[in-house]
Amino acid sequence: MNLKLLKKIIHLTKYVSLGIIVQSMLFTVILAEDGNEKNIRTNDESFRSNATFIDEAEAIELADVDISGKITDENGEGLPGASILVKGTAVGTTTNLEGQYKLTVPDDAVLEISYVGYSSQDIVLGTQSVIDVQLVPDAAQLDEIVVVGYGTVKKKDLTGSVGSIDAKKIANQSPNSVTDLLRANVPGLNVGFSNSPKGVSQLEVRGQNTLTAGSSPLIIVDGMIYNGDLSDINPNDIDKVDVMKDASSAAIYGARGANGVILITTKRGESGKPTVSIASSFGVVTDGNVQKPYDGAGYAKWRTDVFRSIDVDSDATEPGRYHNPDNLPAGVSLNDWLAYDGASGDPTTAWLNRIGFQDIEKTNYLAGNQIDWYDRINQAGARSDLNISLSGASDAVKYYWSIGRIKNEGITVGDEFQTIRSRLNIEAKVNDFVSVGVNTQFANRDESAVPADRGQIVRSSPWGSEFDDDGNLRYSPQDDAGAGAQTAFLNPTYTDRLRKFNTLNSRMYGKVKLPLGFSYEIAYTTRFEWIDRFEHLSSKHPGRGEGSAYRQHNKISEWPLDNILR
Repeated sequence: MNLKLLKKIIHLTKYVSLGIIVQSMLFTVILAEDGNEKNIRTNDESFRSNATFIDEAEAIELADVDISGKITDENGEGLPGASILVKGTAVGTTTNLEGQYKLTVPDDAVLEISYVGYSSQDIVLGTQSVIDVQLVPDAAQLDEIVVVGYGTVKKKDLTGSVGSIDAKKIANQSPNSVTDLLRANVPGLNVGFSNSPKGVSQLEVRGQNTLTAGSSPLIIVDGMIYNGDLSDINPNDIDKVDVMKDASSAAIYGARGANGVILITTKRGESGKPTVSIASSFGVVTDGNVQKPYDGAGYAKWRTDVFRSIDVDSDATEPGRYHNPDNLPAGVSLNDWLAYDGASGDPTTAWLNRIGFQDIEKTNYLAGNQIDWYDRINQAGARSDLNISLSGASDAVKYYWSIGRIKNEGITVGDEFQTIRSRLNIEAKVNDFVSVGVNTQFANRDESAVPADRGQIVRSSPWGSEFDDDGNLRYSPQDDAGAGAQTAFLNPTYTDRLRKFNTLNSRMYGKVKLPLGFSYEIAYTTRFEWIDRFEHLSSKHPGRGEGSAYRQHNKISEWPLDNILR
């Protein structure tokens, strides 16, 4: 079949293991018939970290069609910014100010039309080329409860700019961190991307708004200002996230809320029998942007080109001076070539001397021993996430308890992160107008890893050696530290490090219902953080004249007392 376009679905996954995709996003790449890349449609740059490509035999050959139309509200007025998405992919567009759109889609596509405050509609394309859709208001969305500052309101009564996420709706994405939960789910919230095992990235509400000061939003967890590390919050414990993006955040929280406020509400027990939940994910992470350096032959040719570019007159005065003696230019004999610098003996050794090879490189070249530093430093990192929770409620008590463990490896040998997180939420009803409760979170975080130096992939010679004759690590694989080449495993081998963080965040509160619809709440919040840092740098390190060690213990405590009248 001769088609103008060949569509190939590339399924980019964050974790893939045992044939189970535990977190994924679909990206569509349009390829021309000659196989050259033509266009990539996606709104997420995170695809560069991990990619699993479907086999060529599984490619789907489909013809694309151009469609257009208009999205209107219940009164027939155009809806600007309405989303038109090909269901199951990241291919889509938004409407203009008049509610009109144009899009190129597969001829068997199902369109998902959505707009804030309106019910989404799925449209089967069929033979249509003009698709006009009238959306209907979603009363359920308008009645949704939104957390704002010290209270809650219905979305239809809200005048400020607040974005909301129901964590249950995106639980199948298996988020590794809070930032994974927020990414691409709240308009106006910029979430960076980190391919580190820890996985926490920067948050910005409405973009960068300062040159030198911090621009991170204020984090509120269950009513308390959160100053801890985002990796200590288990995304599986989150019930809902509300993001305040306008001046109302500063009006409530003052200057600290000037960059926006993210309000996180964690899970509570629900009426019924006690519920035990187990969630786990396992997978591997690989380098999705493979850029391997030269192999041995390519490295030698590169050195030849470097010296020819430095000695620009050599090709005219001494033809082939830096060429491999096995591939000399026409008209140049081996004896003439050796006579350029009076060399004698093995021609290959003479050539390696001319292109600046060190002794260890020459020895390995002649012996045919080379190292692929990319494969040596890179790895397929294992990742695992296990969470267990117990929740329930009666007429008098609501409770939720969870514990979870993450152990992640990065794409660099030795790079890893591990944390254990637990949460306990209890609320008890003393009588019809008094209730008390506690929200407590504990985390043990281990950041002791000393990864290999990934930069040495491109600095180390493939003809170098990792170890000397005595089996010890060499300081430089090619004995040329001046070029920045050091053995990638020096720090992991000669550094003993322990960095552990233990954090406890707890909020104890009491609520009293008052006449005329008023209520009073008193809350005591405490935060403790214990940090242990131990590090020993061995004197056996070939680049150090002496060793060193240090030990550091930090204890941080904070406590506010809140009195709130609503």
